Amino acid sequence: YYGMERDLGVLAPPRYGDIILLRELEKVEIDRVIIGGRFYDEFAGHFAEASAPSPAPHSVMNVKRKLKPDDIKIPVNGRAKLRIAELLSETVNREVIREVEVQDGWVEGYHKAVLVERFRARWPPVISLLDGLGLESGAIASTVCFDEYNIVAVGCSDEDIVAAVNRVIELKGGIVFVENGEAIEELKLPYGGV
Repeated sequence: YYGMERDLGVLAPPRYGDIILLRELEKVEIDRVIIGGRFYDEFAGHFAEASAPSPAPHSVMNVKRKLKPDDIKIPVNGRAKLRIAELLSETVNREVIREVEVQDGWVEGYHKAVLVERFRARWPPVISLLDGLGLESGAIASTVCFDEYNIVAVGCSDEDIVAAVNRVIELKGGIVFVENGEAIEELKLPYGGV
């Protein structure tokens, strides 16, 4: 109504930038203050003349150990009724329950999805099956997953999934594509993993 979108809502020049930079993500301790896109020295009561140094990268990654393929195996063998996320489009899915054959922790013809809690290390990985993903090989892991920003991985084998998750842990956040156990592409996101 007031046309404020010309000046606000996006971090970009020449928009206004009133921002606080925190020392860490777990408690609020202000490191720097930016007002109107300029660093403000609260103790001197004026704007800093020179640009301030960037804060050190920080991302909470309370995963105590690397994952192993056995950590994400489906814990049954033989015929079992399992919940499966059926992907109908890029944004729409539905839950279905199907009787499938589980062999050595895997169900042939499906992809596996794994969620790893990165803030509270006591929780085990959450495992699900996906139908309709279309990924032909490898695995993708990412800390960019709304709205909790934990580690989510999908893939075609347990080995590639854990390799992707472990590489994201090493990076302290990011997006990784793994094929045959090797990271092929990766994007490091050290500021909160987003």
